[in-house]
Amino acid sequence: MNKEYKLTASMIERLSGRINRANDENERNDLIGLYREYRKKMLKLPCKSQTDKKLKYIRYADDFLIGVNGSKKDCEQIKEQIKEFIRNDLKMELSDEKTLITHSSATAKFLGYYISVRRNYSIKPDKNGIRKRSLSNTVQLTIPFQEKIEKFLFQKDAVRIKETPHKGY
Repeated sequence: MNKEYKLTASMIERLSGRINRANDENERNDLIGLYREYRKKMLKLPCKSQTDKKLKYIRYADDFLIGVNGSKKDCEQIKEQIKEFIRNDLKMELSDEKTLITHSSATAKFLGYYISVRRNYSIKPDKNGIRKRSLSNTVQLTIPFQEKIEKFLFQKDAVRIKETPHKGY
């Protein structure tokens, strides 16, 4: 966890205890105000350290996708290492036209589906009424409607095109 986030969360926890123990109404209101300020600050801070690097690898047959939590330089380094491994160990070549580095805010096509990372910084209450960040930085898989869903529905006869008679001709 990010050090500043951890300190802010710790302060919120202490303030919560002090609010519960406060006898004086004015002191309690002051503590609640302070609690709200810290809570607002915490929701704007990144929870995890920005130096936290991760790599996810997904493969299907000879297609693969690598998700990197890091910089473009990290991605280029990884791409070079993979290229060398495939050339030297597997005695194959990596296609430069197909091997792309795509930012997570853009959509990447993999096996006919679209993969992207959501960028939603809105804050919404959860089922317990606690305000939290919603769906930010979660991976999203999108199915192309015409290529996949519509095609599937027509192949399985789940839907048909209804022909209407022309009037006035």
